[in-house]
Amino acid sequence: MKWRPFLARMVPLLVAAFMALTASAQPPFTELETVIRGLEALLREQRRRAI
Repeated sequence: MKWRPFLARMVPLLVAAFMALTASAQPPFTELETVIRGLEALLREQRRRAI
């Protein structure tokens, strides 16, 4: 699985870019933020398991 490290590097960047876009958007996307935070928590857990 050569794409695993690439994916692990890209996902946080995509999330950061997405959060920057939603932060600049009016009105604030509160539901979207909670979804993103949930995804981040999931990814963190998966990374912890992978190590």
